[in-house]
Formats: sequence, C-alpha cells, structure tokens
Amino acid sequence: MQKLKKFTTAVSGTLIIFSATTSIADEVVTHQSGDMCIISSEIPLEGAKYKKKDKKTETKLCSYHMNSSTRPVVEVGQIDVALCPKLFSSSPAVELFKIPSNVDKQNLQKYKCNWSVGDKTRGFKKLAKYKYDIAGQSISSMMGYYHISRALGITSVPASVYKTLNKTTHKEVALRGKKNNNKQDSSLAKYWRHIYSAFDGKIDRRFVTANGSYSFGALSENPRGEQKYYEDFWPGAAQKKGITAFKNTKTYKNLGRKEHVSKFISANFEDRNLQKLRAMKDASDMIILDSIFGQGDRFGNIHSYHTFLTPEEDGSLKKIDLADIEKMLEMDGMAKEIDSFKRAKKLPNDWKSQINKRNQRLVLISKNFLSRLGYRFAYTQEIYLKDNDAGLVNKVNPFQERRMMEGVYHVNQGTYEQVLKLHKMVQNGGLDTFLTENLFMDSTEKERFKEGLDYVTRDLINKEKSGKLFLDLSIKEHFTNFPDKSSGVYNTEVIKSGVRVRTGRILTEGLSNKSLLLSDSGVALQFNVGDLLSTMAVTKIIDGTSFTKVKVINSRALAPGTEVYIWSAAIL
Repeated sequence: MQKLKKFTTAVSGTLIIFSATTSIADEVVTHQSGDMCIISSEIPLEGAKYKKKDKKTETKLCSYHMNSSTRPVVEVGQIDVALCPKLFSSSPAVELFKIPSNVDKQNLQKYKCNWSVGDKTRGFKKLAKYKYDIAGQSISSMMGYYHISRALGITSVPASVYKTLNKTTHKEVALRGKKNNNKQDSSLAKYWRHIYSAFDGKIDRRFVTANGSYSFGALSENPRGEQKYYEDFWPGAAQKKGITAFKNTKTYKNLGRKEHVSKFISANFEDRNLQKLRAMKDASDMIILDSIFGQGDRFGNIHSYHTFLTPEEDGSLKKIDLADIEKMLEMDGMAKEIDSFKRAKKLPNDWKSQINKRNQRLVLISKNFLSRLGYRFAYTQEIYLKDNDAGLVNKVNPFQERRMMEGVYHVNQGTYEQVLKLHKMVQNGGLDTFLTENLFMDSTEKERFKEGLDYVTRDLINKEKSGKLFLDLSIKEHFTNFPDKSSGVYNTEVIKSGVRVRTGRILTEGLSNKSLLLSDSGVALQFNVGDLLSTMAVTKIIDGTSFTKVKVINSRALAPGTEVYIWSAAIL
C-alpha cells in the first residue's frame, strides 16, 4: 500500500493531512504556501528518553519556510531559507541554508548552490536536509531511526519531522538540479530529471500526492560542528564492504572480547581510556540500530563531534562541546586564544588530512583553554548518525547477513533493557499503530523492522543466558579514578626520588604523557602544564634525572610567577 494514501486526501486541490488532534501528530504547522510540517507524537514505550532539545529542534525545523521564491510571504515565527539541490553522493535531496543578512537569496540560489556532481554548497550554514521515498531512500527509516533510537536511550541520531513541499518550489529546485549537473548520465542527474516530471502526467505516488500538488518527505536537522568520523569508523570501504572491513577494526574487536571492560580499559579518567570506552559504546549502539533497520549505507556516512567531559560535585559528568568552548572563550578567553580558535574553525574539513589538521588545532586550543581555567576533563569524539535514509530498503539485512551482532559482547545496560521492552511491545502488537501511522511503514518495511529487531534481541538474550553478555558500557559507572580537585591530577600515587607524588597528563604538544613538578624547596607538586610558561633552559639534576625550570602563569596550586622545575616522561 502506498504511504501517501494513509494520510492524504485531495479535496478541491487542497492537501488535507491528519488533524493536530489525532494521536499521530503532536503538532501540525501550516505555512501560507499550503505546505505543512508534522511533528510526530513520541514513541509510547516506557523508558524512552528524548533529549531536552529535541522538541526545540522539531519546532525549529517546522519554522523553516521552504519556498524558492525570492520574495515569499513569510509569516511571523517562520524563517525564510535558501534551497539548493544536493548534487554530491548518489541520492537527491533539497538542502536548506541560512540566508546571511548581507546576501541576496536569489543570488545565493542561482550562483552559490553547488554546480557540479560531487561538489557541495560551501560558505553557508546548512540547516537541514529534505528527503523522500526515492533512490533507495525511506522516510520511514529516517523517522524510525529518530524515534527508535530514543526508545533505546540512544541520542546520536538527529531529530526529524515530516514535511510537505509544494509542487512549484520542488520543481524549481529540481530544475536547478538538472541544469547544475555536469554529468548528465549520472544516476543523480537522472533522479533530478525524474523528480522534475514526477508531479505531472504519471505522478510518482511514492512521494507525490494524488493531485500532484505536493511532495511529502522527512526534514532532518543538520548539526553544526560535526565532521566525518575517521579512525575505526571509516574502515576504508563503504556499504557492504565497509561492514566487513569494520569487523577488522580495534573497536569491533574490543566489542568481541569475552571479559569485563574493566579488564582492558583503565578506570583512570583520561583521554585514551575515555576514547576507547566511548568508541565501544558508540559502535555497540550503531550496530544495534543498523541491525534493526538493515542499514545499507552506513560506512562513509558516520560523523562525530568533539566533547570534553568534566566531573561535577554530584558525581555526574558534564559535557562541553565546541559550541560551549566558543561561548566560554567569549567570556573568559584571551585575545590570542579567541583568534586562534576562530582561525582553526575556518580550516577546511572535507577530506581526511584536512579534518585531522583541523581537529588537532581545535582540540589543542580547547584543552589549553580549559586547563588555564582549572577544569578537570577528558576529551573524546562522539558518534553522530545523521544519514539514516537507507534502512528498511534491502531485501536482505546487510548487518544480519554479515553476522555483525554475533561479534558484540558489550552493551550498555540501559540499551539492553530497552531492547527487551521494545521487542516485547512489538511482539504483543502494542507498537503496530505507531509503526504504521507515525512512522508510515508499509507492510514490507514493518516486516523488515520486526525481523531486524528479532535478530538483535535473540542474539543478546542468548549471550546473556550463557553469561557471555557484558552490560558494562556506562561511562559514568566505569570511571572511578578522577582528577584531584585542587591540582587536576589523578589519584594514583607513585614514588619518585623518594617523594610521594601523583601522576597526571600533559595537555600541550611537544611533551610526553606524564609530568612531575618540583618547587625550589624540593616539594613535589603537580598541575596542568597549560598553567606553565617556559622561561629558560635551566636544568637541575635530581637523582640522575634532568629537570627544566619553568614559571607558573596561572594555577590554584602555586602563585603566578613561582619558578618550578618540570620533568616530562612517558611513565613516572
């Protein structure tokens, strides 16, 4: 059964979508152009966790006025946006961009949108992406990933809403997609030609209403500050080959270790330990979701963003991302720090070498800044799964075919418990209405979803019964050895030169992983290296070890101007 028949009726040329009073929609926003935006109700599963900002994001997505006219009538509370045809990758989409105050919308759409296959529209803030059921894309997959991820307590998927787009606007964007294409024989060019003609004559009912007046799709948030995730999450191959290649990565092999994670990842709250555990949790969550939906295009479509975790007084871990760092710099940053951060943000980040260079600069600047302010923290990258349209479209589930779940022995406890609840609710038919009327799954998609969920649940239950499943991927519970509040060092005591000291991590380039500080009086102290300023190459030999004199510029442990000696080495 065609999806559009479930929720649309043509009456006198007007599109009628379910009313805002139905349980299907939490809110329906109507634009003057006749376009509608539908915020779905939340999934009715006990324990489902939506992010605090999800509702705000949904409302923001519905505020975008998608009209390619250069002088559209924009109502109060709605935001005019520029629309560009997506010409990179293999699937078509309408991309939404913020219109800067000093830029003309017509000029942006006519001359600034990408003009060749494989190229991207650059220099403008991308707000969202509008996709529909065509070219191996499924809006049920996009919306399903959002709501099912929240049902499992996973927050690495962007919020999405349903959206209609009027014929005039969609055809105008499609026309530019046809013209702005230097490879007319490419699959993408063919899709844009098809979309342009899909509203007239033989209407494509996969994504166009019966009267040909509107297309219907999903509008997904485009996050800011993310980049392609390399390391283990780009194994060097895409699609099905990528799944096989990922099985050879360190992270996947760690998921396959049949011992508690504490046996091979230290409880010391430091970068390398946090990064290993974070990668395991992200990979475990990703494999569960992708196995449920039968994702056919994951590798090459994985992104990440930088986060710094800092322990709070109540035992919680506060997350600080680059957006937070930028705001903090505006308040407490020095001119040089602010300038360095802004220049680093502007570095290109399209290819691996560019991303690595940009990451190194941004992370180093952020670390030194946080250290100067006296923060205790550890740094990692967190996964972001923003491309989720290729689920539920494959006859054979690629993740199940390659037995991906069979190699996963570590799962977050909360995620496991929610998988069991979700599976039970689906088995009892308690989620049928939501799958059909909120996620608009047709009978085939619903069957594929249930089969994927069965596969994941059976695998995890069998491992749990045999004592081989480790519910140990909780970052908060894993780390028990936090930096000391006063000095920013770890609570691990060692003996060096007959003095009891504590170990800590170096936070600047050019130094090794550990450092020991001695004052002129010989008292052992330790704090962030970002608090030190090297003044001269004066060395002091203590028990055969060479120390270099530096001056304190900012520290809660010593007054500014105090001269100390520092020794850096890989191991104390």
